[in-house]
Amino acid sequence: SAKDNGYDDYDSEDDDESTWPPMALVFHAASIAVFDIFAQSMCYTGNNLAGPTIFAIIYSSVTIWAAIYSNVLLSRTLNCYQWMGVCLVVLGLSLTAMYSLSSGENVFVGACLILVGSSGHGLVYVLSEKVMIPPPSAESSDNRIVDEATTTAIKMTTASQTESPKPTQ
Repeated sequence: SAKDNGYDDYDSEDDDESTWPPMALVFHAASIAVFDIFAQSMCYTGNNLAGPTIFAIIYSSVTIWAAIYSNVLLSRTLNCYQWMGVCLVVLGLSLTAMYSLSSGENVFVGACLILVGSSGHGLVYVLSEKVMIPPPSAESSDNRIVDEATTTAIKMTTASQTESPKPTQ
């Protein structure tokens, strides 16, 4: 049968509950999707108001927003070189924006909308990762400890076997 092979039988009525993710997860994913639609609407409206050049420059800040939100929400730490990279991107975006041509009818409002929308997209990326990747459990932590202990033991055994004996005189 299909279950013996590890596949779920999706046509079976008695397994409908097991094929769907928990409702809390569905609610979180749906909420993120609604927020993504909001952020996309902000970017689209901002693009129409500020013009494509300003949009391309400001929307490039999504990476910066994702780095900041992952630091705050996922407790990810960026090393010094990564933060220097973020600052370099900010500097580059600022210089590019200073000398860009504006072709929109209301550049300031459009730029603000694009900034809010790109920040929203950065947040969507981080929230999506938070929902899709479960927190580490005690079991996986215990497995990691066992794996590291085994690896260390193997390395120590291999190192002691590869050392050549010192000649005696």
